Amino acid sequence: QTFLDACPIIFQRLPNSACIIGGGLVDRSLYTQAQALADQWPDRVKLFADVPNEDTLTLYDASNIMVAPSLDQRSCGQYSLQQAMACEIPVITTRVGGIVESVIANETALLIEPGKVEDLSQAIVELADKPELRQTMGRQGRQFILENRSPESISSQVVAFYKMMIEGAL
Repeated sequence: QTFLDACPIIFQRLPNSACIIGGGLVDRSLYTQAQALADQWPDRVKLFADVPNEDTLTLYDASNIMVAPSLDQRSCGQYSLQQAMACEIPVITTRVGGIVESVIANETALLIEPGKVEDLSQAIVELADKPELRQTMGRQGRQFILENRSPESISSQVVAFYKMMIEGAL
């Protein structure tokens, strides 16, 4: 909802901007609102209600910023955030649930409070206007994923956890 409400503000502040809206539209009213935006700005809004996994890289390739303004921890989309960061896409998201542990504020992502349309709009404009910041955050996001969320790093974390448990139990 927050991103959909922010779109008209973003389009006014960034006249050459466009957005891809994909996934997360399980609520019928959100889908209807997203469709209305796509109808109003057909050259600027592309709507993909259900994106197959094999197509996500294509969408990330077409993106400069990943926006995931979740309102609560049940809809946080951490996997999507991690995919975007792995693709060196800077992230704007909210301070809810496990998202806070999935990113580093102001290094791999800009964090806003849930439901704050103006804050989201400002964050998008800031990243859009600062290509160097986008590149830096994108690189840092990828590095964070490689160091903390790759299969190798997760395996090492699991092994370290079990060693700690075994040593603590003996």
